[in-house]
Amino acid sequence: MKFFFPAIAFLSISFFQSFGQANNYFPQLTKIKIDGGMNPAVFGYTKSEVKLIRKKGTQLPKNDPWYCPDPDAPCYEKLASFKNPLFKDSLYVLFSHGPSEDPSFSISTKAGKVLGDVNGLELYLTNTSTFYVNGHTNNLFNKRRKFQIKSDTIAEVAQPFYYVGLQSVTLKDVVLYKDKTSTEVVASLPKGYKVEVILTDYGKPDFELEDHFLVRSDYGLMGWVRINKEESWDKIIKGLFFAGD
Repeated sequence: MKFFFPAIAFLSISFFQSFGQANNYFPQLTKIKIDGGMNPAVFGYTKSEVKLIRKKGTQLPKNDPWYCPDPDAPCYEKLASFKNPLFKDSLYVLFSHGPSEDPSFSISTKAGKVLGDVNGLELYLTNTSTFYVNGHTNNLFNKRRKFQIKSDTIAEVAQPFYYVGLQSVTLKDVVLYKDKTSTEVVASLPKGYKVEVILTDYGKPDFELEDHFLVRSDYGLMGWVRINKEESWDKIIKGLFFAGD
């Protein structure tokens, strides 16, 4: 019995650590859940800087640029407004399910000009000039990105790579290569082998899919996996698939 309570304590600590890592991005922000259709969506903001609106297009005044008379249409929901030093009037955060479960966020001016759209399930507005978006939608994995608001657009902050962080298994025999030329083999992994997909190249926009992923085998060997675009992405590594139309 002397080992029982330490074991329970360890499991409890592990659980809360895992929960926090998965769900506690930007703990200083207030977070609300949004109706994201098939997937839950989240908006995080600072109460002192952001005014929450939360009105669907059908609830907006008819003179509003985002008014939508048809409740069955892919209308926007106006989530919030905030002041940015580059603009005289407030900017707005919008959310849409898209025409066929393609959730995305937009930053718009008062006049209705869209500074930019970003596919995603979570948006965190950490200050009036910076926001973060993540979500597995219209891409191959949960892509985590940072953006800056400019005078007439939004600009993604460049990273060396995109982090994937997918603990998974192979769905077919997979080869790890030393580099992206796919000429020198590091290891050949059988179907059902445990792997971690660590990262991929930065810069591919949504719908333009990555074709090389750095993968760690369960043993600890590292190598690049090349995705052949002529075969289905969802049949190589479990969880690595195109979420969208």
